[in-house]
Amino acid sequence: MPQRRLHIVMTSMAYKPAYRVGGPVPAVVELAEGLARRGHRVTVVVTDSNFDEDLDVAVDCPHHIDGVEVWYCRRWRLPRVNQRQLSGIGWLYCPAMGRILEQVVKDADAVHVHMPFIYPTLAGERAARRQGIPVLYHQHGVLDPVGLKLKGWKKAPYLKWIERPVLRRCHTLVALTEAERASYRAQVPEAHCELLPNGVHVSQFRSRSPDGPLSARRRLKIPSDAFVVLFMARLHPNKGVEALCQAFAQVATERPDAWLVVAGPDEGHLIPRCQHLAGAANERLITPGMITGEVKLDLLATANLFCLPSSSEGFSMSVLEAMASACPVLISPGCHFPRASEAGAAIVCEPEANDLSQVILAWMNNQKELKLIGLRGQQLVESEFDWERIVDQLLEIYSRTLGSPT
Repeated sequence: MPQRRLHIVMTSMAYKPAYRVGGPVPAVVELAEGLARRGHRVTVVVTDSNFDEDLDVAVDCPHHIDGVEVWYCRRWRLPRVNQRQLSGIGWLYCPAMGRILEQVVKDADAVHVHMPFIYPTLAGERAARRQGIPVLYHQHGVLDPVGLKLKGWKKAPYLKWIERPVLRRCHTLVALTEAERASYRAQVPEAHCELLPNGVHVSQFRSRSPDGPLSARRRLKIPSDAFVVLFMARLHPNKGVEALCQAFAQVATERPDAWLVVAGPDEGHLIPRCQHLAGAANERLITPGMITGEVKLDLLATANLFCLPSSSEGFSMSVLEAMASACPVLISPGCHFPRASEAGAAIVCEPEANDLSQVILAWMNNQKELKLIGLRGQQLVESEFDWERIVDQLLEIYSRTLGSPT
């Protein structure tokens, strides 16, 4: 790890408490705070977005949050358009961000940008280039070929004329998985790429017990003896929630004890569609929106099966959190987590309704082995995906990028 104190500037679309935006936010927070705990200076420049709402924070000025200097910048909004009417988070142009970045990068050692197709990445790379500062680029799964097809009519020209030139100018591309490394090579074959997975703090999650924490079930009016399948992510077409609801309708006809919880911000306006697909089992489909805090911890610890049948994923924070809670996970090949299946710590299934229903029914009849999968998952994330270990790996990447002694 670098012996000298570094100053790292990060840009992203959002920062805590903007958790409605999704997995990249906690990932950026953990990396920034992990660096700060090791004595490095970290400046984060982001928008005031919390997906479909604005954060209630002072903008265009520094905040000091858990050892990190954070600048929230006011994003430009279309006049008379409610963000809830829009699909997706948008380009996130902030009039003051470029000026702020020009100021904060002057004494930085590196600029670390997060997420394609957004203004903060373009502004961060531009400010770093003007100062001759190395840039590291984190895509968080967005350049996956499946994801690029969604709204490809606007992504393709942006990728050609703006994003790909940015990628070529970056010193280091950071990949969450080997699949991400391949997606980088598809865009810029000559680029230098490093591997850095997401992580989790296992100690922050609830341990399971024979009784289980039932407060979440009581709050959601789920019977204590129900078999709960949990989906916890943004409701987005790529996440496979529609296939899961269709599969649940099939499962529910055979198992009256099956319940499905679909938790997360409804980015794709999919809840009505999910309720329709659940059919007669709709009364056992719970859609609480985004859940946080104690309810989230309890629900992860009491769910019988976590399911994310995504067609395109970076490295899901929700999957890691479920595994940290010893909740068995059912994931798709699109989750790009082969290490979990190699360790016997996850069930892998194609994200199709018929496949999902058959696998869920089979494991409902083998709950003893299902619990062992959950325990193996907890052991795996504790030994290989702890955030402290991930931050150590990030510092090694910085050392190689900057040519610093280790």
